[in-house]
Amino acid sequence: MVDIPRERWMRFMNRFSRRHLCELATVETTADDHSAESHVRGLPLAGVITTWDASGDAHIAIEVFHGTMTRVRQTIDAPARILFQPGHGAEEELVIETDRSTTRLRCSAA
Repeated sequence: MVDIPRERWMRFMNRFSRRHLCELATVETTADDHSAESHVRGLPLAGVITTWDASGDAHIAIEVFHGTMTRVRQTIDAPARILFQPGHGAEEELVIETDRSTTRLRCSAA
C-alpha cells in the first residue's frame, strides 16, 4: 500500500474520482471495537471529495449514485492517514484511517 502525503490528498482524490467515475464501489467502515458496517455495496462512484475547515482539519466525503439523480454521501471527519492499494487494471482500494475507525473504498469496473 502507498501512504498518500497529507498535502497531496486533494489532488490524489480528484484523480482517483476521475479514474473511477461510475465504477462499482464498496464502502466499509470498521470501528476500533472491530464492529464492521457496510455502507455501500455495488453502487457507481460519483466521487471522493477532500475539504479543509478553518482549523485545518480535513474531511473526506465519498459519494455514490443511487438511482438516477440521487447521491449518497459518507463523510469521514479528521482522517489521520490515507493509503492506496493500486489494482493494476483490477480492483483498487483506498483506506482512510481516523483515530476511531478505518474506512475502505474499493472500486472495480462493471
